[in-house]
Amino acid sequence: MQMYDCPKFDSCSAPICPLSRKIEYQSMGNGERVCFYLTEYQKFNSEASFKVLGLEELCEAMSQAMDEIHSKPHTSIYLKRALQLASQSSSRMARGIELKNQSVGVA
Repeated sequence: MQMYDCPKFDSCSAPICPLSRKIEYQSMGNGERVCFYLTEYQKFNSEASFKVLGLEELCEAMSQAMDEIHSKPHTSIYLKRALQLASQSSSRMARGIELKNQSVGVA
């Protein structure tokens, strides 16, 4: 999957893109944006949300990115901290799915 295949490609301003190149060669500063899908991947049961939305390939790319993040000692500390914080909040993707189901009357 290429970064221009990402649904958020046109509006993304994250300095680290898991679809661009190896994360260890990318950098970010404190407070900079983090890839939406990478933060969503940190959430409880995130794979189900990716699947419901038809984003299985993107989910696999996030999985590979996380493997790289955890295995490389030079990954940005700001990225690691942002992802740790993201794991503690609710999923915007799951909430969107829930709202959509409510609007069409799916229980």
